[in-house]
Amino acid sequence: MIFGRWIFWPRIPRYGGAPPARGAWDRAGRRIAARPRLVWVGGLVVLGALASGCLGIHTGLDRAHFLASTPSSTVGERLLAEHYPGGQGRPVQVITAKPASVTGALSRAPGVARVGTPQTSADGRLTRLEVVLTSSLPDSLAAKRTVRGLRDAVPDALFGASTAGEIDPPTGRRRR
Repeated sequence: MIFGRWIFWPRIPRYGGAPPARGAWDRAGRRIAARPRLVWVGGLVVLGALASGCLGIHTGLDRAHFLASTPSSTVGERLLAEHYPGGQGRPVQVITAKPASVTGALSRAPGVARVGTPQTSADGRLTRLEVVLTSSLPDSLAAKRTVRGLRDAVPDALFGASTAGEIDPPTGRRRR
């Protein structure tokens, strides 16, 4: 309607004119018109099958290398890393029921800059600790190695937040 009938050139349809010639598109249109639901469900299945190859795709790139240019957030993260321990902006969170032993083990572990003040839950059963890593970037391979080492050294604790979250798959199972 916007472009007018000339868009169908070279066979511009006219009122009262001869019906269009029967061709491949005419046959396809008649088959689709006979079973439209089957066509759209079939198309949806085909598109879903083609798109399933993208599920769980892992590029191997960290946040600093996702884009072609360097975004200001990456520049800011590098500036923070120059002046503060690498994980200062995104500390690893550790949840435990045994804060005294876990805090000591975390403080002595290599790759840990500092362990924050313990924060106890309202019912007093669990304690959360924020652990700042020495790695220059929280999503670097060194930071991931540190978190894996901490998990092995402190099995009585759960690790979460940025670096630990990148190690674990979305299903919640731990990956080593």
